Amino acid sequence: MKKLVVIGGGINGAGIARDAALRGWKVTLLEKNDFCSGTSWASSKLIHGGLRYLEHWEFGLVRESLREREILLRIHPYNIQPLHILLSVYRYSPHWLTTLRFGMKLYEFLSTNSSLPLHETFTPKQLNAIEPGLDQRKLQGGIAYWDAQCPYPERLVLANLHSAEENGANIFNYHQVIRLTKKDDRIQSVIAKDLIHGQEKEFQCDFVINAAGPWIDEMVNPNEIPSRPMIGGTRGSHIVVPRFADGPRHAIYSNARLDGRPFFILPWLNYYLIGTTDVRHQDSLDELSPSFSEIDYLITETNHCFPAAEINRHSILFSFSGVRPLPYSGKKNPGAITRRHIIMDHAKKDGIANLISLVGGKLTTFRHAAKLCVDSAENKTAGHVTACSTAGNPLWGGEMEHFESFVTYTFSEAHRRWSIDEITFRYLVTLYGTHFKDVLEVADLHPGGFEKICSHGIDLKAQVIYAVKHEWAKTLTDVMFRRMPVGMNTSLGMDACEIIGDIMGGEWGWNEKKKRNEIDGYKNYVTRRLLSHQN
Repeated sequence: MKKLVVIGGGINGAGIARDAALRGWKVTLLEKNDFCSGTSWASSKLIHGGLRYLEHWEFGLVRESLREREILLRIHPYNIQPLHILLSVYRYSPHWLTTLRFGMKLYEFLSTNSSLPLHETFTPKQLNAIEPGLDQRKLQGGIAYWDAQCPYPERLVLANLHSAEENGANIFNYHQVIRLTKKDDRIQSVIAKDLIHGQEKEFQCDFVINAAGPWIDEMVNPNEIPSRPMIGGTRGSHIVVPRFADGPRHAIYSNARLDGRPFFILPWLNYYLIGTTDVRHQDSLDELSPSFSEIDYLITETNHCFPAAEINRHSILFSFSGVRPLPYSGKKNPGAITRRHIIMDHAKKDGIANLISLVGGKLTTFRHAAKLCVDSAENKTAGHVTACSTAGNPLWGGEMEHFESFVTYTFSEAHRRWSIDEITFRYLVTLYGTHFKDVLEVADLHPGGFEKICSHGIDLKAQVIYAVKHEWAKTLTDVMFRRMPVGMNTSLGMDACEIIGDIMGGEWGWNEKKKRNEIDGYKNYVTRRLLSHQN
C-alpha cells in the first residue's frame, strides 16, 4: 500500500485525504493548527460558479465551478443549500444590464444538468417591490439567479476528514511539519512536531502533497527546496452585522461604488455577512484581521446599497479576514489574478520527484482539485490512475436524497426516541447530517447531555463531548468555532466558554489552571481576530 502524506488541513487537504483514502492509499494528514482554521473558515461561505470570472474569459473555470456546485449539492445536501441571489445593476456599474443578461445566459449554458432554477430579470419598479430597502437612485434593474451557500465550511472540512478516516486515513491536527528527510531526488519521510505533547514524530512516505494554502511557500523553503515564490496571497475581509430594518430579503450582489469590485450582503445564520475586499497581504499569515480601511469600505458600501441601514463600527458583531492562496503574479491587479488551481510539480521545478504543491483554488472546486492532485500522485508513483469515486459517493453524513425530505421523514422517530424539538433537530442535521444520531446517543450516555449550553444558542452539551471524542477537538477555540458555531452567537460565546471549559476539562482531565488558560486563550483569540475593528 502506497503511503501519502498530505500537509494542510483546510478544505483542499481534507479533500485530498478523502480521495486518496478511497483509492487505497495509506494516508496521513498533518495540520499545524486546527482543521479549517485558515482560509477555508474565513471565506464568504459561497459555493458558486463564479459569475464574475466570465469577464476574464475563464470559461473553463466557470464550467468546472458550476459542475462542482452541482456535485456538492448532491453529495453534501445538509450543509450546502441553494441560495437565491439578487444582482442589482446601477448606471455606475461596470457592466450594463443588457450585457449581464447575456452573461447570465452564458452562465446557465455552461451549467449543464443544473438542478437550480433559471434566472429572472427585473425592472427598477419590480426590484422596489421585492427589495424595498435597496437604493433606487440610478438603478437600471436587476437579475435574480441561483447559486449555493455553505453556512458551515468547517463542517464541510470535517465531513471530508471523517470520510477519509473511515477509509483508513490517519488525521492529525496540531502537528507542525518541521523537516523533510530526502535521499537523492525523493522525500523519504516527513518529521512533524506534536504541538500538544511536544514530541517529534516521523511519517514514512512514497509521496507528499503540499496543500498548506497560503503557507505553501513556508512549507518548502525551510526544507532546502530552492523554490521560487508560488503564492501571492490577497486578503479578503468580511464584517458580520445583525439584520437591520429594511434589510435585504435575498442575498445581494452588487458592484461597489468606490472601486467597482464585487460586493455581497449575504444572509448567514441570523446575521448579514458582508464582503469582501481584495488587497495584497504581506504581513503575518497567522495573525490576520481586517484593516480599518477595509472595515470602513464595507460599512460605506452597505450604507450606499441600503441607505436605511446606517451601520457603523459599533454595529459590527464581529469581523474576520482570510488570505486567498493565489498564484504569485508580481504586481498584477489582485482582482485579475486567476482563481484556478495550479499543481506545481517539484520534479520539474526543484528536482524533487515525489512532491507536488496545490496552489490556488476555491472552496467550490476543492473536490476536483483533490482529484487532480491524487491523479498526479498515482501517475508519478505507479504510472497509471485508478478511478476517482468522490463525485458519486456521499460525503460523511450525506446519505440522503434531499435535506427537507430527510428532516420530515426522520423527525417523528427522533422526537419519539429523544423528545427533541424540531428546531434543535433540524440544526443537528444541518451540522452532522445522518450522524445526528451519534450526537444524540452521546447525550443518552452523559447526564445533562441534552441540556442547552447557553441562552444564546441551541447547541447541546453532548456536542462538546462528541467533538472531543470523535472530531479531534483539542482546544476550547476548536470546539466553539470549528466544531459548532457557539462562538458565533450574539455574545461570541462569552456566556458559553466556562461551561464548555468544564465539559472539555472533564474529558481531557484538565486541572483548573489548564482550564483557565484555555478560556483566556479563547477570549484572546476573539479579541485579536474578530474584534480588531473595535481597537
